[in-house]
Amino acid sequence: MTLVVHALLAVLLGQPASASSPPVPRLSPPPPPGPTINVAGYVYHAYTNLPLGGVGVTLSVQSQAAITDAKGRFSFTDVPVGKHTLEFRQIGLVVEELAIEVRTNKRLDVRVAMRPDDRNVIVITDRLSRTPRKQVVETTIKREQGSQVAGTQGDVVKVVQTLGGVARSRAGTSDLVVWGASPSDTRLYVDDVPVPRLFHIGGSRSILSSRSVSAVSLIPGGFGAAYGRAIGGMVKVTTADPSKQRIEGFASADPIDLSAGTSARLSPTTWTSVAARTSVQNQTLDLLAPDRSRELVPLADYWDYQLKTQYDVNARDTIKVLAFGVRDRVSRGIPSLTPDTAFVEDSTSMFHRLAIRLERSGAPGVTNTMIGWLGFDDDDTAMSFGEDRAFAKQRSWRAGLRLEEQRRLREWVTVRAGLDMEVSRTTTKRDGALSLPPREGDITVFGQPPGDRVNADAWRTDIAGAGAYIAASLTLANKSLFIEPGLRLEPSLLNGNRVVPVRPTEPAVGYTELQPTLDPRLRITWKPSPRVRVYGAAGRYHQSADAGDLSPVFGTPVLDQAEAIHALAGVSAKPTSWLTVDVTGFWIRQRQLAVRAPSATPALAELLVSTGQGRNYGGQTALRFRPSKRFFAWLTYSIMRAQRRTSTMAPWRLFDVDQTHVAQAVASYRFDSGFELGGRGQLSTGAPRTPVDSALFNASLGLYDPVFGAHNSIRIPAFFELSLRIAWQRKLSWGRVKLWLDVQNATNRNNAEEIIYTSDFSQRGLITGLPVLPLLGAQVRL
Repeated sequence: MTLVVHALLAVLLGQPASASSPPVPRLSPPPPPGPTINVAGYVYHAYTNLPLGGVGVTLSVQSQAAITDAKGRFSFTDVPVGKHTLEFRQIGLVVEELAIEVRTNKRLDVRVAMRPDDRNVIVITDRLSRTPRKQVVETTIKREQGSQVAGTQGDVVKVVQTLGGVARSRAGTSDLVVWGASPSDTRLYVDDVPVPRLFHIGGSRSILSSRSVSAVSLIPGGFGAAYGRAIGGMVKVTTADPSKQRIEGFASADPIDLSAGTSARLSPTTWTSVAARTSVQNQTLDLLAPDRSRELVPLADYWDYQLKTQYDVNARDTIKVLAFGVRDRVSRGIPSLTPDTAFVEDSTSMFHRLAIRLERSGAPGVTNTMIGWLGFDDDDTAMSFGEDRAFAKQRSWRAGLRLEEQRRLREWVTVRAGLDMEVSRTTTKRDGALSLPPREGDITVFGQPPGDRVNADAWRTDIAGAGAYIAASLTLANKSLFIEPGLRLEPSLLNGNRVVPVRPTEPAVGYTELQPTLDPRLRITWKPSPRVRVYGAAGRYHQSADAGDLSPVFGTPVLDQAEAIHALAGVSAKPTSWLTVDVTGFWIRQRQLAVRAPSATPALAELLVSTGQGRNYGGQTALRFRPSKRFFAWLTYSIMRAQRRTSTMAPWRLFDVDQTHVAQAVASYRFDSGFELGGRGQLSTGAPRTPVDSALFNASLGLYDPVFGAHNSIRIPAFFELSLRIAWQRKLSWGRVKLWLDVQNATNRNNAEEIIYTSDFSQRGLITGLPVLPLLGAQVRL
């Protein structure tokens, strides 16, 4: 005990213990702390959402580098506090840069999507084993190339009008006629949110600022089971994600509109962007357009806006919020020597959309997507023909939800299943002639006064559909054969508040009808050699009747869903690295189309019947050149025939918007000095019209009534237009500036747009489109 006490005192006093004392154990110092992971991330393919292994990741500080593992993950240790840059590189993918900020005692997790570095301006995608979300025939144009196409004034979405299979839009309209289908039969999406149109009234601009657009895709037919509610084609616009820089802004001006926007990083995981435009074309183009052109080409006053916010919850989950809206107002008319025959039309059209999108990448090969959206549409039209008046007002509330999961079960099997729901409530008021507005198939001439059969109605229609779909992607024969069978089941519920016209002594009687549909789909792609791809698709498609046709006075409350069968086949060859040749043939049969009842005295609440039929067939070819990053060009030619008939007993006739031949040539070259030169040529067959052979004087109205010849037996003269574009851009210390001159109809050709007649129909003339139209614009980016 004495020895123990002595040793303790020696330790406390700092004196060594005596030799006879036992040694006192000393505690060894703790080991130095190991490296701490404070920056980590996940890299995946932007199209397939699958993880990317082998991606080189470079950190700007301390020259650190890493390579993603098989699960697409990487990490860095002991990264100093402050702002840095991550760079991601892999052969065949676009280089990505990401600005990050490391904070004290906080780990930063990032999530990066990498896109294929495809040098082709237009990509007919059929490599579905790698990109199962793509369609068999899908043409995609990115913003970088689309903004250089002449005649579009840098509007990326307008480039879809230059692609194969798309007929030329008539001047003054924003219609898209794809493979001979009616414009209302083509489904339009912005980030998987359906919209009523992609262009402002008159077609001078798309509804989205080009800085808000990432890419636009055209699927003319044969799309998979994930999409429905259309018997024609489909156009999908992908909006650009907010810039991940601290702040970025732009402003643009030309004779059509003024636009501005900004993009900012709100936090290390949150980014937002906003853009807005307003038109000025009524103050500029109105000075250049001849009177006759303004009768046909309305110059709308419009504005639009876009707002998008992205929040990376973690390395797997991303939330995107998108809001956008459009408003157009236009007034046009056909002047007359006497007020009683003058025509005036005033239209206001507006819609808004709000959408929330959740993307999740779970286990390897598993992705989930959820999209919920809400929308409001408001359309008012008032027309007058002298003393005759007509108006229509329609308001709609719309909502939708899309849930989807894609799961890779085996290396060669991927299953995609989901639920696509939409619901709408539409209230319509209408007063005026039963013949207004003219329907497809009506025999009439431009500016013809309406008949004396007038009425009024107000009705409400609810339409709800829940589409459940499943598709299995099978990759066989050493990845050279891809087969995707699919099935879409979509029961639709139609509900209305009036099944017959309301009489003063009777209450309104509503109705409810269930319309189930079952649509099988099939897509096949075979790659016999690395430079040749053969593809085909077939399927059945359905589309609900338009709410404006479900009036017991102006239409029929219950109309069958329109149905179509699609069949297509094609081949794509790449003889060299800079040339691609594509040839596609198609055949589409439509039935149960809404047409006017054949009887002059139709039954009660049956002004329309579901007996119409259609057939569209033809082919298209495309040659795409990309010898260098500076130069691109494409040539497209489509030969199409679109026909309609009112029933199985009626003869076939040409569709009102049929254009048998459509050819386009586009080219653009960018110099090292910053200059761009481009041109576009367009040649197309004129649309069919019904001739007036003679006229009879109507003494009760004091007007001449036309006597028509064979239905759609003549055509408007062929259309040709050459557009040129020159642009210059320069990167400065404070930002980037760009100037451009876009000359539409550079040859000043008097292209005929419509056939008109004198009041007694004794003489026939033509309304021509806009003359040579040079547009000078500027854009500044900060």
